[in-house]
Amino acid sequence: MKRDVVLIHGMWCRGEHLDAVATPLREAGYRVHQPTLPFHDQSDREDMREALGRASLLDYADYCQGVIHQLKFAEPPILIGHSMGGLIAQMLAARMPVQALMLFTPAPPAGIFAVSPRTLQVFWRRLLSWRFWRQPHKLTAEQARRYAFNGLDAGRAEQLYPTLGLESGRALFEIACWPLDRRQAARVEASAVSCPVYVLGCEDD
Repeated sequence: MKRDVVLIHGMWCRGEHLDAVATPLREAGYRVHQPTLPFHDQSDREDMREALGRASLLDYADYCQGVIHQLKFAEPPILIGHSMGGLIAQMLAARMPVQALMLFTPAPPAGIFAVSPRTLQVFWRRLLSWRFWRQPHKLTAEQARRYAFNGLDAGRAEQLYPTLGLESGRALFEIACWPLDRRQAARVEASAVSCPVYVLGCEDD
C-alpha cells in the first residue's frame, strides 16, 4: 500500500515551493499532497491582504487538518514541514494520528527562545513596526538573498524571489513573540505527539 505524505510549506511560500521534495517521494512510490496555506496563492490581491495579515497559526493548522480529513487516508499520513510548516506539522501531530513527522529547520514552538542575532537582522524592523501583527509582510529582495537564498547563486535567487508572496503578521507574532500571545497559538503539547520525529537542521539556515 502506498503511504500518503503531506508537505507543509513555510512563510511566504506555496505548496509548489516543495516540488523538489515531492518529486523524489513520488518517484519512490509515495502519494504526495502539497496544500497551499490559506490566502498564500492570492496574497497579491488587495482584498486578501487584511485576511492574510490576521491569519493565525491556528487557522493554518485547522486548514491542514481539514484537508487531511477530506482526503480520507486509509492510514495516518506522514507529515513533512519546512520552517513555519514544521511548526504546523507539530501542532497537527498533537491533535490527530500521524504516521511520522519530518521537520526541515522547523520554526520553534512556544516555550523555546530561538530568536538569534541572525533572526533579528531579518525581522527587527517588522517587529518594531506599529501593529505588525495585523499586517502582511514579505522579505525584501536583499533579505531573501542573504537569509533565505544564501545557499544559491545570485541568478537562481533572482529567479526565485518573484515567486514569494506575503505572509501573516499574526503568525510572525505568534512565533517570535509567543510570551505575549494570550492564546499561545504556537504551543505544542509534546506529550501528545506519539509518532517518530526526525528533525533536520542546517548550519547556514
